Amino acid sequence: MPSLYGSVAKAYIVKSTDIETPNTNTESSQISSNLYILGYDRNKYFTTCNKATKTNLITYLNYYKPLTDSINIMDAFIINFGIDFEITTFRNNNNQQVLLDCISELKSYFNVDKWEINQPIIESEVINLIANVKGVQSVINVVFNNLAGQEKGYSRFRYDFKTANKNGIIYPSLDPSIFELKYPDTDIKGKIKQY
Repeated sequence: MPSLYGSVAKAYIVKSTDIETPNTNTESSQISSNLYILGYDRNKYFTTCNKATKTNLITYLNYYKPLTDSINIMDAFIINFGIDFEITTFRNNNNQQVLLDCISELKSYFNVDKWEINQPIIESEVINLIANVKGVQSVINVVFNNLAGQEKGYSRFRYDFKTANKNGIIYPSLDPSIFELKYPDTDIKGKIKQY
């Protein structure tokens, strides 16, 4: 869709059940799909799209979809989180620099441009990312925490990361949602353990 009519940053579509035709026992040929979308605000944080953008998107899609299909435009949910990690480092390394390099790698990995709606967080990828930073001897612990509360600038939706974690994979909610590391400068906390 031309940016003149609004901007959609992320989109995810799922088919709904077939719609039944009223007053008949046969199923209609009409297929309904739910299109979940999100936009960016001026600071490039995820936000819901305004009504005008949704209306323009429906108008735009009507030119390209089959007549028998219908599309429902819906908001995806935003799950904000933080990361706490603990590492050990090799001797003769600048510990502060190693910590900054780990944080820099995490910022790049969780950059909003690289994440999609309903994409899970794979813990082993995050651990390997930190472990491969020059100077890191071992990764002791990596913990993901939900950060919620509009008064703090986060999403209003709380999410239980422990329940959502299945065999080292943190799954998003059943309702289409996206993970966002909103304030990486404060939401990533690293510590070096000395022996």
